[in-house]
Amino acid sequence: MKKIYAVLGILLLTLGIGVFTTTPFTTKIGESVFYKDDSTTLKVVLIHEHLPFHYIGNHYFVACQTAGTAGQPEHKWEKVEKGWSITPQAYLGNGLGSDSQALLQSLSEEAKKVYLLKDKKTLVILDDLSIDASFDGCRTYASWRLIEHMPTTAPRGSTPEYAQCLAAKQKDKEADTSSYSDCTMLKFSATNTPTFQNITASDQGNLSFDVRSPAFPDGLVISTKTSDFGKTWQDTSNKGPMVVTQNGTVTDNIIMVDAPSYLEVTKSEGRTMSFTKVIYSGDSCVYPAKNGFDIKKGSIVEVRGAKTDAHTISVCDSSEYYVR
Repeated sequence: MKKIYAVLGILLLTLGIGVFTTTPFTTKIGESVFYKDDSTTLKVVLIHEHLPFHYIGNHYFVACQTAGTAGQPEHKWEKVEKGWSITPQAYLGNGLGSDSQALLQSLSEEAKKVYLLKDKKTLVILDDLSIDASFDGCRTYASWRLIEHMPTTAPRGSTPEYAQCLAAKQKDKEADTSSYSDCTMLKFSATNTPTFQNITASDQGNLSFDVRSPAFPDGLVISTKTSDFGKTWQDTSNKGPMVVTQNGTVTDNIIMVDAPSYLEVTKSEGRTMSFTKVIYSGDSCVYPAKNGFDIKKGSIVEVRGAKTDAHTISVCDSSEYYVR
């Protein structure tokens, strides 16, 4: 009889362990406040998720507390107490550090770069391919997605991720199996990741910003604004710079260390001589013309680039621009 009870005990223990290991749950590792003023507090919350057969590992959230979130219930799964709202998630990297405190500090430093308070109640959140904004103290959010507002001429070029996706789609096609989804947005991975610039916003529902990416053709900048809390978005883009191709003779090659390097190029036009400054390198030059440093005075060159003013051409904003 004792043997029977012993076997039953082992069986129940085994079943208990099995139920425990297959039951989803989370545990809180810690949290770190990365922004706080009289009306708004933002923090990163780090938890450990146990999702058998799906995911077991760490997960982070960003939570916001304002007067407007006072009625928010507790978020039990995310381990966020009542009175806080969970914001749309921006990518904060994989985190660095040998312990939980260092990891939280790393995530907080990244959060400071992409969670931006622009007015008393307006929070702007930058992700790789989108922007979210709350104008009412983290209660509701409006969203802008690049894929929904992308020019028909973008994106150009390729990335390793895009090439891998195309290869996987081809294999699926050959095997007559279900295919991967559209690969287009993978052209914005790695060095082509878009950047949001010139961001302005207010509690009155105004938000404007520019989006740049090396994947945009001819140095295109997407400019967008809303004046109605994100209900509608207006494209205010200058549809790209004037792209010109010009021939001429190099009269000087000005090589700089702390400023853009450029060629002075002249061209005879009847009885007059036109002068053009051709910028080919510099810290902000995305596609520098590497041969520019070797071009000698007296060389006859052809230049294709963006005309930034009446006497200046830049070859820096597109891989299709050149000096040769």
